[in-house]
Amino acid sequence: MNLLYTYADLPDTIRTKPFWPLSRVLWLGYTQLGYDAFEKAMPIIPEVAYDFIKIRLDEAIMTAQDCIDGKLAAPDKTMAYMLFPPITTVRTDLQQGLSKLLYGDSIDISFVILYDLTSEVIFIFNGHMEDGIPIDWWLVGPDDVDVLERRHMKYGYKIKDIPKKAKNLTKTGDMLIDILRDIRNERTPQWGTSTYHLGLTWGYATLAIAATLSNYESTGALWDGIQAKMHYGLSDYWFIYHPWPPFLRTLAMQGRSKMIRVFTEMGVESRMYCQGIEEPIVNFYKEHFPEMWELSVEDITNGVVTPRMTLECQPPNLKKKETYEKELFDWVYPEGNRVTPESIGMTLEEFLEGVLLDITPEFPLDGEITKDLIISKGIGRKTTFLK
Repeated sequence: MNLLYTYADLPDTIRTKPFWPLSRVLWLGYTQLGYDAFEKAMPIIPEVAYDFIKIRLDEAIMTAQDCIDGKLAAPDKTMAYMLFPPITTVRTDLQQGLSKLLYGDSIDISFVILYDLTSEVIFIFNGHMEDGIPIDWWLVGPDDVDVLERRHMKYGYKIKDIPKKAKNLTKTGDMLIDILRDIRNERTPQWGTSTYHLGLTWGYATLAIAATLSNYESTGALWDGIQAKMHYGLSDYWFIYHPWPPFLRTLAMQGRSKMIRVFTEMGVESRMYCQGIEEPIVNFYKEHFPEMWELSVEDITNGVVTPRMTLECQPPNLKKKETYEKELFDWVYPEGNRVTPESIGMTLEEFLEGVLLDITPEFPLDGEITKDLIISKGIGRKTTFLK
């Protein structure tokens, strides 16, 4: 595919510019559509995020409750979004065990999204889990000035301005956690003694990982972001937990492929899940960002990589100066058969509902991909079963 826009064309005013090649999806979108498309999208997304997140998290909570109550027909074939992070999926019968292992028995995490151009906090999502089960959440959007302009007791900075004052995400977390913990305690005093973490992420990193259509790829993107500094040699993390949940930190230190393998084994017994996009989100993109939507459809039509392809992928070497000078930003995947809607006998609309497939890392690169590999279709309580 010809590159219409180059790294040099990307404005230097974007604080996270060196990080963009860290995402295949983000870089593909930029090189074909230019930065104007993303500049137009980012201010709108926080305004509609509440409705989109509500769809996913309400369904996650109700699906988890139905699983506990024994109301799900086949919890071992039913996928749901996790509360932490809210862009990864897990099989409902395995969610409780995985969540407790990652985070503990009683926990809140506030995910804080920072705008790459202004370095301001523009969005906060807080989720709560008890005994590994998601039970509550709340949001702070860009219009919640009473919260975003609340000042730190010691430093005097407003919440929204703290990332501008801090040198990096770790320092940002140091200053944010005290004041946000107080807000958590005010809103949900019944959980005031629960373990509390922050998840700090840049806005374009959020867009990038949310746009991945495979559970293997989204886990890989999570690793790329939290290892951006240590592994890729960038100046900071792209997203970070503060403080780190111990097991997740240990897992990340094992390497990209190891983390993907362990996470997907614990979360879906190593099966591949093509993560869906809810109809209201599809309609939103079609209406407001038709060029982005057309590019996404083209990417899906070209095929979603299989687990083995993800594990054997060679990301760009961002530690080398030459990589940026010559724009050597390709993500190199091994050749093989990819999952397309056509190959499994689905329309694009059906495919976007989400598809759980009997494909693991042991599936050969040249293995035949057919509809016989489908285990279930959909997500949460609307799942339908084919095996």
